Amino acid sequence: QYQVEVKYTVVNGAWNNGEKTAVTEKVTLVDKEGHYDENGIGKLANIPLVGNKPDNGYEAGSWDKVPSKDTVITKTENHSFKYSYKEKANITIKYVAGEGGSVNPSSETLAPATGEAQGSTATANTKYAFINWTDESGKVVSWDKKFVPEKVGGVNVGATYTANFGKDDDGDGIPDQYQVEVKYTVVNGAWNNGEKTAVTEKVTLVDRDGH
Repeated sequence: QYQVEVKYTVVNGAWNNGEKTAVTEKVTLVDKEGHYDENGIGKLANIPLVGNKPDNGYEAGSWDKVPSKDTVITKTENHSFKYSYKEKANITIKYVAGEGGSVNPSSETLAPATGEAQGSTATANTKYAFINWTDESGKVVSWDKKFVPEKVGGVNVGATYTANFGKDDDGDGIPDQYQVEVKYTVVNGAWNNGEKTAVTEKVTLVDRDGH
């Protein structure tokens, strides 16, 4: 009857010791003379250290109520304290179109941890076809016209992605640079359909994954 339980919680990160579970301490209520008194007051003695262990995308934050050695604890007041790490500043992802097409949108700005990227869609101009999306190092990140960047380590990261296009003179939706023309000819006779003219076909070159 002369003690109250005080609870400390942390969100979007951990206590400085790396733990994330709630911390509790028992505070004894006393009167001015130091005698047990359920209507008396108590003082905090084991406030957990915090501020150095944010989750990815967060940084040092603040208490909803700042606990200290001078905080007055009573039977009905100051039984819980919550420390919240704050989310870092928004990041921007840029989408750039190479020669022969356009992208929409050209950028988006979002929160690093809680934001959800919507991505961008590449559209080829006439006589061009979409190839792929690449990152700033030239690495292919997607073969789909609609590209949505994935989080890195659980957070959105500012970056620039480029949609690449190639010439497509025959309008078949496949960049000409990835096609070769194969020619069949017949001599001293005809094809089984009676025709004698050369036959050609376009063959598309792909890797083992079909790209």
